[in-house]
Amino acid sequence: PVTPSLPLELKRPLDFPTRVISNPKTPEKFLLSAFGSFCAVNMTQGMPKRCRSVPEAQFRRQKRKRYVAETSVDPNHGNCTLCQRYNSIIHMDYVSDDEILVVEQPWLSVVAGFPGALERKVYGT
Repeated sequence: PVTPSLPLELKRPLDFPTRVISNPKTPEKFLLSAFGSFCAVNMTQGMPKRCRSVPEAQFRRQKRKRYVAETSVDPNHGNCTLCQRYNSIIHMDYVSDDEILVVEQPWLSVVAGFPGALERKVYGT
């Protein structure tokens, strides 16, 4: 079971974290990387009830009115940032102290490499 002290976005993610990446310059900060997003967490301060989302207008979810009310009151709102700008992340790591490398593989290039169908059933004919 997931602890109730985690932010809502980490309790019910669309995809699960596959990597934990530590910042060499500041070890109290780390990244939880998943296939379609990553989350930056700062452990020096308390965990918020909701993570800040980047970009804010995300096509994957609808913004709720209560989200604005919760984040304006929570002083730890900046400790957890969920970035959904990338998609199909296959690798992510620090190149230097403050520089991250994100490698994506778009699904269209994967699908283009599939062979054609050998036999195709057409229903209703």
